[in-house]
Amino acid sequence: MPPPEETPGADDDLYREDRCTRCGVCCGGADGHPCEHLRRTDERYYCEIYGRQRGFHHTVDGLPFRCVSIREIIETMGGYECCAYVKALRACERRAEKT
Repeated sequence: MPPPEETPGADDDLYREDRCTRCGVCCGGADGHPCEHLRRTDERYYCEIYGRQRGFHHTVDGLPFRCVSIREIIETMGGYECCAYVKALRACERRAEKT
């Protein structure tokens, strides 16, 4: 059985890969404690171990953390307001309120 973040369902469109703008905020790019695997090119970020990043890692300053899916970040702590996934979720919520 696939992990919850990979299970097909109603939220698949919301969490599709091409929605990500590579802002890096979910990987610590904005808080001064980025993941040791977060890299930057021009104005975008990427994970140098993408595809096998889930699990325990460290920040560049040695703090341990567990890498999780963006879905888990949003569902457990609300995500980050600048995140494209959060913006899309809020837009869906506003549309649902109007109906």
